[in-house]
Parts: sequence; C-alpha cells; structure tokens
Amino acid sequence: MIYDIISEPKGLEYRALLEAMFEIADSWGFVERPDYPKTSTLSSLLAELEPDIVEITITHEWPGTSLLGGSGVFMYRLRPQKAGLAACLRYTNSLFQWLAPEFPEDIHFVRDDIVVLMTVAHEREAQIELRDDIPIIQSMLAKKLIQPVIERT
Repeated sequence: MIYDIISEPKGLEYRALLEAMFEIADSWGFVERPDYPKTSTLSSLLAELEPDIVEITITHEWPGTSLLGGSGVFMYRLRPQKAGLAACLRYTNSLFQWLAPEFPEDIHFVRDDIVVLMTVAHEREAQIELRDDIPIIQSMLAKKLIQPVIERT
C-alpha cells in the first residue's frame, strides 16, 4: 500500500523510520546538486558514507523528481549498513532536513527495485510503499504521520 507522509517524522519518530528503512531496503540513496557549493557538513557526511557507496551517476531523474534541463545531479546509491545509519542519525534529526546545500537531497530507499520511501525535501513531500502489517507503518498510522493514498478512478 502507498502512504503519504502528512506530518514530518522528527526525533524519535525519524530515528524509528530510518532504522526500519535500513533493515527493509536493499539499497538507499540521495542526490547531490553540483551547482551548490559543498559545505563542510556535506563533505563530512559524504566522507563517512563513502565505504557504503555502490555507485554515483549523473541523472536528471530520481525517485519523486524529474529535472527539466540543466546539467543534472549526482545520484548516490548506497548499501544500508549500520555505520551509514549512525552517520545519518548524527547529522540529521528529521526527514525533510535533507536539503542542499547543507546536506544531500531527497533521501530514498529501495527494495527489490521498488522505492519503499521517497522524499522531495524542498516540497516537504514523501511517500512510503509497504504492506500495512509492517510495524513502522502501524506505528506511523497510530501517530497520524501517514495516510493511505486514495487512488482516483
């Protein structure tokens, strides 16, 4: 089922979401905008995540976004490892904090080629696609952080 995130996970709720995503996903990623200067925070975070990087590609499309023109962005694909989770939690405390220039943008998680968490941080939009019996979904529903997407026919 697909759910819209209607209230930004912060603090403990954000921690629980990231912990669940790092367990569920077989990869995760984000984008870096080359047209923004690299801050010391961004450089430090990328250095800590470097051992988990599987690939970096230049693209105009990533989960939730399509650029119209321009030179594109660097899209990082990473392995979900405990050290990467720890780094994310040290540097960020909320889902929509993933914004340039201080951080990479649009964190997303993938399992079996399905995007299970997609964010567009500057629009404050995010969706989760998971079964409703997954504990993180039950928790987020109970806290009214998410709601099912209603498909229009």
